[in-house]
Amino acid sequence: FFSLSGSLGKYWRDIIYGYELTNGYLTTSQALDRKNSGLTGSASAKVSKAFSWSRLYVALSASYLQNQSKVLLEDVLTRSTVESAGLKLEFTLQPDRHFNLDGNSSVSHTRSKLDYEGYESAGKWNFKHHLNLNFVLSKRWKLRLLNTLSHDSRNRRCTYFGDATLTYTRKQWDLQLLAHNIFNQSDISQVAVSGLTETWSVHELRPMEFLAKVSFTL
Repeated sequence: FFSLSGSLGKYWRDIIYGYELTNGYLTTSQALDRKNSGLTGSASAKVSKAFSWSRLYVALSASYLQNQSKVLLEDVLTRSTVESAGLKLEFTLQPDRHFNLDGNSSVSHTRSKLDYEGYESAGKWNFKHHLNLNFVLSKRWKLRLLNTLSHDSRNRRCTYFGDATLTYTRKQWDLQLLAHNIFNQSDISQVAVSGLTETWSVHELRPMEFLAKVSFTL
C-alpha cells in the first residue's frame, strides 16, 4: 500500500506583529494595522506491507511542513520560516497466539530561520520510540507492558517511561491492576522552537503509582 498527499496555501492578514530588540532579546511586541501575507505547505507519504509470517505489518511514513510568515523587527519587515521534517517506522508482530507486540520509532527535525542580519537559524532533532508488549497469560488473565523512550539533540538526556496493566476478566466484569511510571521518572524537559523564540521547559511528573479499577456491565 502506498499513499501520497500534499497541500499548499497562501493566507492574508490585516495585522502584523512588531518587536523591539534590547541587548539581543525580543522585549516588546505590538499588533499593528498592516496588511501582510504568509505561505504554508505540507507533503506526506506512506508505504506499508503486511506479511503472512507471524502476522508482521510494517509501515514507513515521511512528512514535511513549512510555514512562512512576516513580522516587524525594529520596523524592518522580516520573513520568518519554520520547517519540520519527520520519518516514522511502525510495526506489529504476533509470533504466538499468547503474545504480540507493536511499536514505532520516529525522528523529526525542526528548523527556524529569520531573514534578519545577525541571526542564525536554530534547529532541533527529536527522537521517540514506543514498544508495547501484550501477553495472554490464561483465559482470564492478560498483561500489557508499555514502554516509551524519548530524547532530543538539545537536552542530550534520555527519558524512559514504563507502564503496566494486569487484567482479570470474568463473565461481565473486569479487574485491572495498573502501575504508572514504574521507573519513577521525576521530570521531563523539552525545547520548543518557533518562528521567533526558543523555549526550554521542565515538567514535574507524578511519582510511581499503583491503581485498581473494576468495571462491569449489567
